[in-house]
Amino acid sequence: MTPASAPAIRVEGLTVQYDGEDAPALRSVDLTVMPGERVLLLGPSGAGKSTLALCLNGIIPRSIGAKVEGWIALGGRPIGEIPPGELCRRVGVLFQDPETQFCMLTIGDEVAFGLENLAVPREEMPARIAEALRTVGLGGMEGRRGDQLSGGMKQRLALACLLAMDPDVLVLDEPTANLDPAGTRSVFGLLRDLVADRRRTVLIVEHKLDGCVDLVDRVVVLDPAAGILVDGPPRAVFQQHAERLEALGIWQPAAARLTHHLAAEGYRLASFPLTVAEAVPALAAAGIGADAVMHAEPPATEPPLPEPGPPALEVHDLSFSYGSHQILSGADLTVPAGEILAILGPNGAGKTTLIQLAAGLRRPPPGAIRLFGRDVCDYRPAELAATLGYVFQNPEHQFVRQTVFDELAFGLELLGCPPKEIQERVTELLAEFGLTERRWANPFSLSQGEKRRLSVATQLIAGQRLLVFDEPTFGQDHATATALMERIVGLQRQGKTVVMVSHDLQVVARYATLAAVLLDSRVRYFGPPVGLIREHDLLAAASLELPPIWAIAQALQEPYQALRQEVRPSTTAPMTSASPRSTA
Repeated sequence: MTPASAPAIRVEGLTVQYDGEDAPALRSVDLTVMPGERVLLLGPSGAGKSTLALCLNGIIPRSIGAKVEGWIALGGRPIGEIPPGELCRRVGVLFQDPETQFCMLTIGDEVAFGLENLAVPREEMPARIAEALRTVGLGGMEGRRGDQLSGGMKQRLALACLLAMDPDVLVLDEPTANLDPAGTRSVFGLLRDLVADRRRTVLIVEHKLDGCVDLVDRVVVLDPAAGILVDGPPRAVFQQHAERLEALGIWQPAAARLTHHLAAEGYRLASFPLTVAEAVPALAAAGIGADAVMHAEPPATEPPLPEPGPPALEVHDLSFSYGSHQILSGADLTVPAGEILAILGPNGAGKTTLIQLAAGLRRPPPGAIRLFGRDVCDYRPAELAATLGYVFQNPEHQFVRQTVFDELAFGLELLGCPPKEIQERVTELLAEFGLTERRWANPFSLSQGEKRRLSVATQLIAGQRLLVFDEPTFGQDHATATALMERIVGLQRQGKTVVMVSHDLQVVARYATLAAVLLDSRVRYFGPPVGLIREHDLLAAASLELPPIWAIAQALQEPYQALRQEVRPSTTAPMTSASPRSTA
């Protein structure tokens, strides 16, 4: 085989076991990707998707200690023969957590850093930096500090750093994880443009399949215990292997999932759709109406009964700035006890800032935020920690112990629980969150999905009255995300109050009892999630999109069940002056 016809990526018998771990993270993986191919890599949390990505540019084992067996070649050349500098130029990897690849103060310098390491002539740099930033929607922001960006904007910056270096192979590990729906659509649109000429080879790890399933040629599914389970064209994989994917807890495109649900109900379609655009005419031709579509994903959460006592969270005329950058201005919000509130909005709207102020991680103005009737500024740190549990958007920001077991035990130790009780409660949570086999692992060695599960478990163990989650389903496979949200619903039924930041209107529609939309530094909507479906202008302005199932039902142009249900009376929770509670 000549180099010109050699595979872009060739992996044979790859097994990877991290230093100090008892079991391999990857087992006997064989994979061939030809130049210009676009491959979607799927698998449950902990299947080794990120491990494979890190092997392709030599980070494993050159920077991360691991025992590696097998063989990897790029363009027919063994990876061990390629110098690190050349390897970084040929293979660009976008990590799940973009902050782990940043090292400069400003956005422009961050993009320039990679170019400097490639010895790009200085006179060429400004144009390449400007073009890369413009492509990802950060044009003109070269002088802004990178640490002041939202999580989604950091993800875009990381992608810009790769694009400026112009690698032959792009390995994208959940490139849209922190992006709002509009940002996600923008990135997928960008990828379509980048790969249209087949000049780049792309390996993408992604959970948001509805936006990318039509741009890939192949779907490769990793099984944690047996290497590659399935490898084939997207339509064939999701049509023929749905039960196997479901058993592994892997996300599937909404249209594919809907089609299988309808088939179980006795409906038959002439074709198997993968996207919303394909599903609408297929359903219409089969005479399937919107009611049947909406029954596929009924709401999982019932509105709570009114709780006695003061609201769990009150935000009144809250303003907050980072230097001269105004984040919140006169924001108002009241959350009765026992609700599940979802806070939505575009990247940079102040969602994370708002919940950090409520949690005391940033100090709010006196009188602006009250928890259970008391000014948050009046809480002592220990009191606040016993009242409110906070799960960070980046799980690694809250780990303080050397093992998973000790991380879970830490909160109980602070509360003075006896050792026997700590042992029992930690063991129970380890089993519930699928972390028993990882109990003695270092939290930082876990997969991203495992880190998220651990971070959530640490905040459930102490029994706080108010729980705050920043993107709780981020990085989770379908089974774990569903189990986590059902656990949150269970907590709400026990009288707990939950506040979660999310970009996923599908999760919000199914599980939240209230929704608040932040836009232009204020709360622009507050009410039941179903009320958002008619707020077309607000959804567009807030970079939100209807869940695929809702979009399909709406396109079928029938009034469906979700819109015929009466929403709760406006007395359940006070409204902001900006947006009266909607009636669907």
